[in-house]
Amino acid sequence: MKSILIIILSLLLSSVVYSTSIHDQLKVIDNLFDTRDKDSHISLTLELIDSSKEYVTTQRHEYELHWRYARSASRTPEYLNASKSEKLAILDIGVERGLKATELYPTKILGHYWYAVALGRQAELKGIFKSLSSVKPIHATMKTILDLDPYFHRAHFVLSRLYRKAPKGISIGNPNLALKHINEALSLDPKESMYLLEKARVLVKLKKKAQARSLLRDFLNMPYNPRYFKDQVERDKKEAQELLDKIS
Repeated sequence: MKSILIIILSLLLSSVVYSTSIHDQLKVIDNLFDTRDKDSHISLTLELIDSSKEYVTTQRHEYELHWRYARSASRTPEYLNASKSEKLAILDIGVERGLKATELYPTKILGHYWYAVALGRQAELKGIFKSLSSVKPIHATMKTILDLDPYFHRAHFVLSRLYRKAPKGISIGNPNLALKHINEALSLDPKESMYLLEKARVLVKLKKKAQARSLLRDFLNMPYNPRYFKDQVERDKKEAQELLDKIS
């Protein structure tokens, strides 16, 4: 019977259990996302989200699937073995579903956040001058998040990247505002590798290379904390070393 049907999909070092419960499905999706550096796990999250649609019985279920699709789509540039056009196609869907999540629950943060992150990754993949139209909606979304929760430090991080990377004059580029927001993010989570690397990049942008070098050396010597996603920390440290070599 369907109520007791369990399909087991073998992976490299783990197994994924498919069930008829939307809550079980969400747990599996989250577990796969938490191990997204493993082969095929990101593509499996996307497939599982799509296969979970038949179990949606409430608006909340729909919301939970929409923002999770945007979340997984936002990680395709690093973790999906596919062409640029294939990744962009998934990001297009991720942006669309993230936006639907914000419409379903305008006061819930995760829909807003992952919509904006998917939109930002889409912009990065396209190239900054082909995607300047993304700047304003990302900026507005981060402001909305901080209005809902001023302690959501990821929003400060996104704003820092936005102010650092957007060109001046024709957009909102402003490295001083980037520094303000990354300092705010670090005040709330001082050991997050993405924030430390971002601050170093902002300092370089502000021509404060001595401060950037000091920060990068401290970061590179920082022991790994299992609270953080190891593959992300390793990626950030690799980029930190490259940046340090460049400005030394």
